[in-house]
Amino acid sequence: MASDEQVLLMSNQLQAFELKTLLLTPKVHPVTTAAAQAPVPVSPDGSLQPQVLYEASDDASARYQLPRYEWNTVGGRHTSRLRLRTADDDPLGPLGWLNIELLAVHAVDARFAMRTLEHTATLRLGYEMPVVAAADPATLTWEGQWENTDAATRGMTRLLIGRRADGGWFMHGFGKCHPSDCDWGETTAMPSGDALTGVYAFGFKVTTLTARRSGQTLVVDVLDDYTDADGRTDRLSNYVMARSVAAAPAQPLIWEPLGPLNPLGGSVHRCTLPFHAQEDYDRIHQIITSPVHRARLEVVCKATIGQRTWQQWWLHDRPAVAPLRPDIDMVRISPAVLSTLRTQPLAVVAAAGPRMPAIASLRADRASAATLALARGVRRPHHNPDLDEALSREETARVLRTLPRRVAIDKKGRPVLVRREVECTQSLACTFDPQADGYMLDAPRDPSQAHVLFKHDLVAEGQSVTFFQDSLVRDQVYYEPQEFRLARSDASPFLPSLVFAITDVATESEALSYRVRLAFQARPHLGQAFLLLARQRFGPAARLTALTPRSARLTLGVPTADGAPPALQERPDAVIRFDEGITDELSLDEAQFVRLAAAFQSPAGIGMQGWVTATISDGTQVDIPLVVSLKDNTGSVFDPQLLRPDPDGVPGHHVVTLRNRIESPVRVNGVHPQELGVWTDPATGVAQTVTVRPLELPPAAAVAPGQTLDLRLAVEPAAFPLLSVSPALDLDIQPDLARLMGQLTVTEAFTEATFEVQVSASPLFFGPGALTSLRVEFDDGPVVTLDAGTLVQTVSLRKPVVARILGLEPGYRYRLVAVDARGGERVHDGLAGVGHLQVTLPQE
Repeated sequence: MASDEQVLLMSNQLQAFELKTLLLTPKVHPVTTAAAQAPVPVSPDGSLQPQVLYEASDDASARYQLPRYEWNTVGGRHTSRLRLRTADDDPLGPLGWLNIELLAVHAVDARFAMRTLEHTATLRLGYEMPVVAAADPATLTWEGQWENTDAATRGMTRLLIGRRADGGWFMHGFGKCHPSDCDWGETTAMPSGDALTGVYAFGFKVTTLTARRSGQTLVVDVLDDYTDADGRTDRLSNYVMARSVAAAPAQPLIWEPLGPLNPLGGSVHRCTLPFHAQEDYDRIHQIITSPVHRARLEVVCKATIGQRTWQQWWLHDRPAVAPLRPDIDMVRISPAVLSTLRTQPLAVVAAAGPRMPAIASLRADRASAATLALARGVRRPHHNPDLDEALSREETARVLRTLPRRVAIDKKGRPVLVRREVECTQSLACTFDPQADGYMLDAPRDPSQAHVLFKHDLVAEGQSVTFFQDSLVRDQVYYEPQEFRLARSDASPFLPSLVFAITDVATESEALSYRVRLAFQARPHLGQAFLLLARQRFGPAARLTALTPRSARLTLGVPTADGAPPALQERPDAVIRFDEGITDELSLDEAQFVRLAAAFQSPAGIGMQGWVTATISDGTQVDIPLVVSLKDNTGSVFDPQLLRPDPDGVPGHHVVTLRNRIESPVRVNGVHPQELGVWTDPATGVAQTVTVRPLELPPAAAVAPGQTLDLRLAVEPAAFPLLSVSPALDLDIQPDLARLMGQLTVTEAFTEATFEVQVSASPLFFGPGALTSLRVEFDDGPVVTLDAGTLVQTVSLRKPVVARILGLEPGYRYRLVAVDARGGERVHDGLAGVGHLQVTLPQE
């Protein structure tokens, strides 16, 4: 089985990145925060941590550091604020604001010239939510272990409230004593309205406890009725209790983005989040003031660092390094040398490349991870093995398993310094005491309303999915995903979130040798049946968001090289974020890749399967299926719908036109009826539920790319003014693998074999008031220009390696430039084709 150690792809600007980062950003190339030649901190392992000193790439006496962020205070008081709009604020502006102010704290070291690392920082708020049954939220919120918010109390310190097996309530109280709390024991409790009452008979007094909920706290009135023999005066005490953090059950985790952290002056930085609704303000107030939510603030810092590593792959087949960086050499490792090094890491092999220096030996050490000795050309300086510590056999094998045939080195024989964007997350506690920190907070409108999630279990088609509705913002609903599916991009050309990098290609003989790195992104999926049920239960305006679990791990079935069933692998480096999806990257050898492609072309269309083991709200574990298929994806495959009245003239009948915007044919298997909400007829004043149902079955034929499909729908009541509708469809994508593989493969790897493509355009494109020319720029290099005098040209293209590997009709990628009479150009990127090319202008 091939190793899945981290490998960095490199562009010809010496920028490095993991293949999966192409799926985490809409840009084709990684975003960097420093120019190619700007100095950067050098990180030995590619990570970034706050207040760690990193050597500068341009000065050995200088050190870079990322500051550590903490809450900013002045005179011991926080400068952060949660405030409502005042009379001095714009009456049409936001209702309130959350202002977060943080202080950047730097390490000090007089030995070095200190530099602050340029970076961007964004904030997000994470918190947990108590879950209650939707049918009985009031009484269940009493349960749990409560602690006095006043740690210096001389009265009741703790109170446990629970239910016995017969359904009855009990209280178990504790009072302040030394050295440990007095145990009052357990007593029966009785509910009465919004209160729960329990009575203790201590002999010298009778103590009555009356507990009421107040927001996220429990207010307990304790009446001590002393006997006449005791002689003391009766006493009424009031205690405010918060749910014990240690005893709190597992809760669903919610993340809310707050925005960027911007410099305010000096080392102080601020992030501002406006609120436009009172319930949003009240919700944040409860989150940051109640310990039950365990709120924390995360500062996500992104920066560009430098790293030296042999585990590098070039993004392009022919990188233009020499003209850009004269201090860089490309070193080729011959296959024979590479094979020997991988089996005998410290062996010295005599070999020379005809065009590039060949590596003669490689020594793995902890100082530079690996040191090259070249057979000719550039040679590394003398290496003293006593100055460093040799890597273990396992560490050495890890380095060599992913060593490519061609690497970039500097004049000292070291791996070239490449720039890559990395991320560092810092976490701060974000719970404030309303009494001690009251100056930070304006009071919410209704502090007594509990902020919880109401749990709903919906059943459809023999399956059950759990939904959680926010008690304050009822339109916000979270759900546990039914499964994860391969995602499709929302941007043109709307491709599946799956990319391949064919690397280490050797075509010197008839035999073809290569490796493939693969990255994919899958997103949470709910079937149409559950989507319709959720809309019916929570309303058509409900915002459905996948609930973040407490923890999650991915297990994936990876194709084997020998034809055996897929090998199950734990994927510890997979990025698992239910709100953004699951992203992973792995390495395949030749046989594995061929088996994966065959699986994509099978009737089921499933390339890989696995599952996400997640710990959910109640602490139990669930296995959520993961399907990597080109046939079933998340994301829209049709352009926004065009709605018009049905030609039959019947009121309430409409026609929706769908246009296939993806590269593959799509078959519509069925259209589900759905509810659009409640509408009040202005003529009668009667409220009615608006429904949409299909008038006929969809056609059996698939919709080809760029073609349209008309669906006839009936809306009831017919008087409802329907402006737009998104039909609930059952879809079946019929993947065009030849076209897809050309678009999903990000490396430019070609064979010496060629094929011809006839490029043509309609004469209607050209003439007065139209275009003067169309320029087609192929990724392989050739450029074709068509105009009114030249409507057809034939071009010879090199056959891509992927077409040879999979035995597919060769596809191609191209860039289309449309030039008008004024010399203006419209550029269309990311286009692809198979066979002869009849140029069309993509829709804007």
